[in-house]
Amino acid sequence: MNKRHSRRAFLKTMAATGVGTVLSGSNLALSNTADDQKNQVVPQRQFGQTGIQVSSLALGGILDFNTNQLLLNQALKLGINYWDTADSYRGGKSEEGIGRFIARSPEIRSQLFLATKTEARSTMMMDIALNASLKNLKTNYIDLYLMHMVRYPKEWQRDEVTQWAQKAKSEGKIRHFGFSVHTNMVDNLNQAATLDWIDGIMFTYNYANQLSKKMSR
Repeated sequence: MNKRHSRRAFLKTMAATGVGTVLSGSNLALSNTADDQKNQVVPQRQFGQTGIQVSSLALGGILDFNTNQLLLNQALKLGINYWDTADSYRGGKSEEGIGRFIARSPEIRSQLFLATKTEARSTMMMDIALNASLKNLKTNYIDLYLMHMVRYPKEWQRDEVTQWAQKAKSEGKIRHFGFSVHTNMVDNLNQAATLDWIDGIMFTYNYANQLSKKMSR
């Protein structure tokens, strides 16, 4: 990324478009020219050991994307190709809105790293949920499919889940599998670190909360 790009202008652009920061670490220097702002592209990072390059900022999907099509278009212009959603977000309207956008411009699908999630725990219900997400998103495959909001490793660390993930991969329905976790994160992360079939994990880290805890000690 051009080091003359303005960090302040970049963050203003993010705020204006409603795009949230998920990962950081890009080298942004100072400049305020209109050309710099026009040509800004979010830098990419490798996603774990997959070899896939994804934007260092992700587009969070707890939105009704049916009414936010311009936001999806702006994210692409900024180079934000990691789009995160879930079958439960806005009652399904998040996935449906992304699917509407992809259906209009199917050529953009190959540019995206699309992640979605399900709260299903049985493999039968995961089959149903995955097929529904594929239909809603108007795509043949999900780049990262996550078991959503797990609390304990026993929810995902089961032979039937391992076999389900491997089968979904072999059928081409998903490329990678993992889980999202909001509580009991240490236990889940430690268990997942010993396995080779968990490709990605979404976990909670809120800087403001961490700072507040530190100051209260």
